[in-house]
Amino acid sequence: MKTFIVSSVIAALALVGAAPKAEARPGYPSTRIVVTGYTSWGAPIRAERYFIRYNHCGEIVWGYRRLPVARPYCPPPRPYCPPYRPYYGGGGHHRDRGCR
Repeated sequence: MKTFIVSSVIAALALVGAAPKAEARPGYPSTRIVVTGYTSWGAPIRAERYFIRYNHCGEIVWGYRRLPVARPYCPPPRPYCPPYRPYYGGGGHHRDRGCR
């Protein structure tokens, strides 16, 4: 019985030592936001670069997604109102024509 336990422990240690070791990577790369251009009104067009996976060669495969652009506030158009001009009356003097 003692030889069976010793032999099973030796076999277990041999299997643990022979297991393939995984390649250690520093972890997932961080997400980054980059400016890809500018709108006609000067606001930056931003894209988020995010990690997708490693390819078969061990290189990083990145994905890009466009972030929403903040639009400037533009109030709704007002209805047209002609400028105010005060009324001062008929203007000019009228002669009294008298009776006919």
